[in-house]
Amino acid sequence: MKYAIAAFVCLAVLCLTARAAEFEQKWLYFGPNVESAEGVDKAIEILKNAKDAGCTHVLNSGSTHLRLDGLTEEQLAGIERFKAAAEELDLVVIPAIFPSGYGGRYLHFDKGLAAGLPVKGAPFVVENSRALPDPRAVPALANGAFDFFDGDMFEGWEAQGFPGKHSFADTEVKHGGEASLKITDLENLPEDANSSVRLSQTLAVTPFRRYFLSVWVKADNIQAEREAFIYITSGDGKRRNTYTNLRVDADQDWTRHTITLNTLEADEITISAGVSDATAGTVWFDDMEITPAGLVNVLRREATPFVVTDAQGTTIYEEGADYAPVSDPLMDPYDLTHEAPAIEIPEGSRIKDGDRILVSWYHPALIYSDQINLSISDPKIFELMAWEMQQVVKLWDAPGYFMNIDEIRIGGWEGLPGAEVLTPGQELARYTERAVDIVEKAAPEADIYVWSDMYTPHHNARPFEARNAYYYLVNGNWDGAWDALPSKVIIMNWYSPTKEAVEWFAERGHTQVLCGYYDGALKPNIQKWMDVTDGVDGVVGMMYTTWRRNYDNVEEFFRLVDEYPAWVEDEGAEDALSEK
Repeated sequence: MKYAIAAFVCLAVLCLTARAAEFEQKWLYFGPNVESAEGVDKAIEILKNAKDAGCTHVLNSGSTHLRLDGLTEEQLAGIERFKAAAEELDLVVIPAIFPSGYGGRYLHFDKGLAAGLPVKGAPFVVENSRALPDPRAVPALANGAFDFFDGDMFEGWEAQGFPGKHSFADTEVKHGGEASLKITDLENLPEDANSSVRLSQTLAVTPFRRYFLSVWVKADNIQAEREAFIYITSGDGKRRNTYTNLRVDADQDWTRHTITLNTLEADEITISAGVSDATAGTVWFDDMEITPAGLVNVLRREATPFVVTDAQGTTIYEEGADYAPVSDPLMDPYDLTHEAPAIEIPEGSRIKDGDRILVSWYHPALIYSDQINLSISDPKIFELMAWEMQQVVKLWDAPGYFMNIDEIRIGGWEGLPGAEVLTPGQELARYTERAVDIVEKAAPEADIYVWSDMYTPHHNARPFEARNAYYYLVNGNWDGAWDALPSKVIIMNWYSPTKEAVEWFAERGHTQVLCGYYDGALKPNIQKWMDVTDGVDGVVGMMYTTWRRNYDNVEEFFRLVDEYPAWVEDEGAEDALSEK
């Protein structure tokens, strides 16, 4: 029997050795700093270390952040130095293009190109020839000031976690009024708390209305998920209505934090305040309120119409005659709370002082702390993409280009040219088709790469039935986006917890590069990728993918990739012995 086991182990080692030999490409995810000579020197040093670690390719993520219309002489010189160093080291540099999911650079050309969410029929009131949101038309938030409580239980709020143990009515530390909500002793949460202490309330709302939600927060060494201080959900949890982080510091005095929310299709929303993934510290919440957001960052494009009607919605008023042309002179999708523009009513308008009017428009939304999605349907987007492609080809003359299409978290709401009706997935397929065509026209012989997540039903393009939820702030889901992705496009696969995810692309004929690491433990990450791609055709490479710009582990990462058969066999034997 032991000889049979030994033979099996030898066979397994041979298979694993063959498995490791598949990686003819070793990639580095790297955004070089070409702003200064010192930055370029450091970038070249990283290239040299990567080459010593066996790297063959560099995914130049920094190329999506450069202002291609205004490169300085120093930047151009830095790029040439970086290119020369890569060529001398025989490293293939693949520039990133088309930053659709993280579109900040395109907003330089037109801040109104941010993807829009609709507001429908929001009531405004006219006073002194100016129309502003009706301050009375807001959801009725109960006890937002946390002034009414019985012991440590707050009136108007439900599902309060651990009152008197981890959540308290604090009458000593407060921003105003009688008390604040205090959450503390997070180091000693019971296991069934799942590191979470929260309370919530459900409010009746009108669909497609936009509001500010503000709350005062104080913190003392708070260690918790920043995204989770305020959750707003609807549709029995199938929709989250905001993803903007409260930028709460670990230690801060009372500070007012504001996010925007759009009710979208909901007639009820649930607001949840508290902490999740909490491990330490104390946080206080006080004086929460909801106010109309108004026309802050109003989007003015053909795909995002602006409409003003009478209170009955029957008379459509004319811009330029019944009201002055509307825009936000302070337009900045990253700034949520600057003063909202009013609608100015000129003499001779059909709109009179005292009237109540209904206003419909579109606005962008900030995802987490810094993500703005671009429209994927506005014609100007494709003009910019074609211009960008021409500039990048001149600048880099690369053998391939990487389409930075990923994590598109807003879409499917805007009007389409010709009033065409498409699902979000069909719209993304159309965008992908245009993107590939732009690359092919500018660089016919070049390889084309793209992230995996938006093109598989096993990740961000899951259909609603599989996800049982909407994808972020999308009007549906992205399933079907893969229909226009040609098999020649190489997939940079960054999410593959199951074999189905990589097999999906292999069955469609795509070559794949595995995007590993992500600043975590090396061996578990490598082993996961090896397990789920074992026996899958077309896997040609592995990438060291760091979001934290940590290049200290590149050599060890690729050494472990090369030596995978040996160490996984040894550790497997050790595990077996320890279990025995």
